Amino acid sequence: MIYRSNPLVFKITGYSTHDGPGIRSVVFLKGCPLSCLWCHNPESQKPNAELWWEKDRCITDADCISVCPEEVLNFSNKSFVDWNRCTSCLKCVPVCPSTALSACGTQMTPDEITDSIIEYKDFYDTSGGGVTISGGEPAMHIDFLSELLKKLKQQNINTLVETSGYFNLKRFRELCLPYTDTIYYDIKLIDPVKHKTLCGTDNQLILDNFVWLQNNCSYNNTKLLPRIPLIPDLTDNDENIDQSIHFFLKHGVTNIALLPNNPLWFNKELSIGKRNSIPKDSTLFKLYPNKKLQYIRNLFTSNGINVLSD
Repeated sequence: MIYRSNPLVFKITGYSTHDGPGIRSVVFLKGCPLSCLWCHNPESQKPNAELWWEKDRCITDADCISVCPEEVLNFSNKSFVDWNRCTSCLKCVPVCPSTALSACGTQMTPDEITDSIIEYKDFYDTSGGGVTISGGEPAMHIDFLSELLKKLKQQNINTLVETSGYFNLKRFRELCLPYTDTIYYDIKLIDPVKHKTLCGTDNQLILDNFVWLQNNCSYNNTKLLPRIPLIPDLTDNDENIDQSIHFFLKHGVTNIALLPNNPLWFNKELSIGKRNSIPKDSTLFKLYPNKKLQYIRNLFTSNGINVLSD
C-alpha cells in the first residue's frame, strides 16, 4: 500500500505502564507541526532521520571521523558533532562500535510495526492494556495512522492515540476515529497569542477539533481525555489554569489529566544538537514540585473537574 506520507518511527517501547491504561506498547512517530519550547520529545519534531549522539557511550574510536564526508566530527569539539554543518547523512552510524552514534528514525510499515509488538498481546489482554501511538504528532500521517490502527484492531488490540489536536478533522474522523478506542488530547495553552509564541502555531484548530470530538466521541465509543502539560511559569500559571477550567466547563468536560514537567527532555536536545535560550537555572530543568501539582489539582477538582492519572 502507498501512503500519502511515510513517517519514520523513532522508538517503540514494548512494555510500558505509562501512556494509557494497563501494559502497553508505545509507537513514537517522527514529525510534528508544533515546535513547543519545552518539547519532551525534541527528536520527534523533524520528520526526517537525524543523527543521535550519546556522550556516555562514546569510546573515542576514530572510525566515524574518517568516514564523515562533511568533517563535522572532532573529539576536540565539546559536543563532538559540529551540528551547524552536520547533514545527518548517517554514514558514521554503521562504523560506531559502541552505538554512541545512531540514527533517530527508522522506516517501518504498519505490518512491520504490528509484527514487532504482537508478542506482547497476552500482556495487553490480561492487564487491560494495548498499543499507544504517539510522537511527534501521529495525525500528521493520517493514511499511515489509519492503516496501523486497522491492523491493530484486526488483532483485537486496544488502541490509543496521543495528539496535539493539530490535524485535519474531516480525514481524522473518517479514517482514524472508527479504529481508535481512546484519544489523549494535549491542550497546552488557551490564549492564542501565547500558544503561537511558545508552540509555534495558532491554537484555533486545536480547540475547534477538541470541541467536535468532545461532542461526538461518545457516539463512536471512543474515550477522550484532555491533558495539560504543566510547564513551570509557562502553562501552569494561574491565568492559563483559570482559562482552561472555564474552557472545560463550557464544553462539559468532567475528567482531565495533568502532565508535570519532566526535566530529562533537555538531555535529549543535546543528543540531536538542538540548543535553546533557556537559562540553565530555569525551573524547567527541575523536577516538578508536588506542592504546586496538588495546588493545581485542587483548582480543577474544586470546580467539579476530576483529575485522573493518565
